[in-house]
Amino acid sequence: MTHYGGLFLAEIGKRFGFTLRQMKYMMYEEVASLFVSSTLTPDIVENRIKSCLWYQEGEYFDVIYGPEAVAVRDKIFAKMNNDKVNDFRGLPAARGKARGRVKLVMSVKDIGKVANGDILVAVMTRPDYLVAMKKAAAIVTDEGGVTCHAAIVARELGIPCVIGTKIATAALQDGDEVEVNANHGVVTVIVRNEKIIP
Repeated sequence: MTHYGGLFLAEIGKRFGFTLRQMKYMMYEEVASLFVSSTLTPDIVENRIKSCLWYQEGEYFDVIYGPEAVAVRDKIFAKMNNDKVNDFRGLPAARGKARGRVKLVMSVKDIGKVANGDILVAVMTRPDYLVAMKKAAAIVTDEGGVTCHAAIVARELGIPCVIGTKIATAALQDGDEVEVNANHGVVTVIVRNEKIIP
């Protein structure tokens, strides 16, 4: 169904000036209205692709997009105040404990920041992070499972590793002192911005 449905939508889109990607952001009634008279334009659909929310209550449903969608999203999913996060959990990938200063590695350009004994924090690691990983006292990542790159390398290097925290790169910043307890998958902030956490 997905394959043939895609072909069907692509053909309809071609006849009315929409790409398949744009067609996937239309409601059923909007697709049907293309055959009669529609105010829907490719620009409107492109704005939906950037940010949109689908709403349904009973039989009624609607889609909002643009600034209105961003405002509703921010209201529903209020941003967490990461300065208040003093500890968080993930999956223990390589056992052990370590304490050190956080170094965020968001790309290969950041690997030079990591010194011996630092805690390497990344969304996930890649092979080109290996030089920094060898210096790190522990590794903490937002994503990953027990067979991810960070987990395998940490086990080979014999350093503690906590993966899949989801918030490490958002909750921590360069220079924070943390304790990584990879026996239990817990990361605790000891000092944030030279300020002792109570």
